[in-house]
Order: sequence, then C-alpha cells, then structure tokens
Amino acid sequence: MRSRLAMFAIALAGALTIGACCTTSTIRCKQFVARSATAGIPAFPLKALQSPHAKRVMLYLDKHGRFQKYAVYVSKEGIPAWALAAADKELGTGEDLAYEVEQYGTGEKIYEITRMVDGKKVELSIDATTRKRLYTEKAGLAIDALPAPVKAAVAKIEGFSAKAYSLKEYASGEKLHEVEGKQGGKALELYLDDEGRIVRKQQPMTAVLKVGS
Repeated sequence: MRSRLAMFAIALAGALTIGACCTTSTIRCKQFVARSATAGIPAFPLKALQSPHAKRVMLYLDKHGRFQKYAVYVSKEGIPAWALAAADKELGTGEDLAYEVEQYGTGEKIYEITRMVDGKKVELSIDATTRKRLYTEKAGLAIDALPAPVKAAVAKIEGFSAKAYSLKEYASGEKLHEVEGKQGGKALELYLDDEGRIVRKQQPMTAVLKVGS
C-alpha cells in the first residue's frame, strides 16, 4: 500500500499532549490501532490533501483539542481567478509566496494570497462565498512599531521574547496585532487588540501526517 507524506503544523490555543506508540510493545500498539480505527481528521483537510493542488495542511485546535479551522496550502491553480484579481486590486502586483484555502467549523470558506509587493510581505484574506475582503495583513514589521498599549502588554508577559510583528487590518476597521516569539524555549503567537488586550494565544507545533491510499 502506498502512502503520501504531508507536512502540517498544528496551531494550538492551549496545550496538546501527543502520545507515542510502538516504543516498547508491538502487541500494545496493535491493540491501540484497533481501538482507534474509527478516529480521523475532518473531511475537508483530508479531501484537500488528496487534491493535486495541495502542498501541506495546517490544523488549528482549541485548548480542548477541538478543530477550529483547517488551512490547506495549494498551488496557484487551486485559487479561482477572481480571488487572484482581488489580490491585485487590494495588495498590488508582485511575487506570489503562498496560496491557502481555509475552512472553519462553521462551514465558512476563505482564500488567502500572500505576496511580496515593493519589498514587503502582504496578505489578502477573502470570503469564498461573498467575495468580500476580510482583512489585509502586513508582515515583517519592526517590534518597535507596536502601539504603546500593545508593547506594554507584551512586555508584561513573563519569559516572552518577541521576534516578529504582523498587523491585520479588517474590513470593519478593527486591527489585530500578531506578535511571534518564544516563551520557555517554545514558540508562541500572541494576538492583541489596539488596547493591548490578548485576544488569543497559539502555540505552533510541527508534526508529520501520512495519508494512505
């Protein structure tokens, strides 16, 4: 039986415990697999991974281990022409870096296009159904560019060292400040509003997913 190998990152809004199998007992491992035979990832990322356009998938979990959204990185052919045209209008033309298809637990589907424009990394997020812009994102901003309330809030987080800053500007006029860094040697992403309130935290983890065929 052939299998295809796909890399994916699990973004956590809390903690995840990952168990290991077959470290000491093959018999115990077989029993574990038998009991877990009905377990599986949601249909959307699995189906998307089997698409010829798919490259990798990201699964986002809440602190209880429930799926919140799934993002599949695809080739340019996996993004409709109207979404690419919208990126030209909203971001300007430049070198495309990545294409994503996201789906939330609510069923909402989103296209995201990331590109370099005038030497800056920018991203467009657009609703696949309404075709309306959700937000644009500017990446690679200086930490010193953080608004004072946000910078103060980040400085108060014990053991956290900020490394990167991105700004999401929503169609509604709201802004979300994403600060990436490390705490206790582990990667951590913080999302804060203009007042410095932490909206959510995410801990990225890298794993390997093997999809059988």
